[in-house]
Amino acid sequence: MGIEGNEMADELADAGAKEGRMDNDRSAEPTISGIGTTARALANVTTSDWWRRRYTGLSASYRKWESDMP
Repeated sequence: MGIEGNEMADELADAGAKEGRMDNDRSAEPTISGIGTTARALANVTTSDWWRRRYTGLSASYRKWESDMP
């Protein structure tokens, strides 16, 4: 004997898990926030990569900026 209502909820949850993703399920689509987060991460990686590749050719005044770079 379980808690009344939980059995039905468990059955529905099991049925939903077995069906998989539905065509109208928007939970897996990208969000504006997620796109912005990805864009910022890519920009940081690109900037860090550029500094790493160019560092040896930079003058001393630019090299001191390295600590400010991501």
